[in-house]
Amino acid sequence: MRIETSRKIAAVAALPVLAFLLSAHIFHIAGLKRSSVVFGIAFCAAVALTPLVRRLAFAVRALDIPDERKIHATPTPLLGGLVVFVSLAISLFFFADFSREIIGVLIATAMIFATGLIDDISGGIPSIVRIFVQLAAAATAVYFGACFRIAPGAVWGHAFSVGVTVVWMVGMTNAVNFIDGLDGLAGGTSAISAAFFFALGHRINNPW
Repeated sequence: MRIETSRKIAAVAALPVLAFLLSAHIFHIAGLKRSSVVFGIAFCAAVALTPLVRRLAFAVRALDIPDERKIHATPTPLLGGLVVFVSLAISLFFFADFSREIIGVLIATAMIFATGLIDDISGGIPSIVRIFVQLAAAATAVYFGACFRIAPGAVWGHAFSVGVTVVWMVGMTNAVNFIDGLDGLAGGTSAISAAFFFALGHRINNPW
């Protein structure tokens, strides 16, 4: 029984490793050596941090407790955003070109992350507070230059672009939050979206 269980654990553990090796090989074939290194660092950081953050979640009681509206039967650890944020920060620290726009996006991301972290640990933050922080984060990113440019020649173009950017950022933040009800749903959807953004960035020669 123990041998069979060990084999199952080894098989499950091998899946992300194989996924990483396949992705790195594809990146290498496509001539994206830098991207393969960035992906590898973020991937390895996430794999290493996940069990540590899981233990931390149990230690600080950052748990999603089952009730009649939820499908899981046992307390489920939260703090998944901590793994994503730290993995992103580590990979960007080594390889990002810290332009004004990237700095603005990182500050905005840190604001959203901090709010989610407090929400997980404290057991809940009022919706009005979360919306206020999201609007402030989006405004910060726009201030640093991370903004859509719609009809730049028109008199109303800048104001309209700022409005669309803020609404898009806040809307996407809440869209991901709303689908974060099943294990892997938000993460999987975000990974697929990131893959398409990566392909688009490569096509227009804009990796960030």
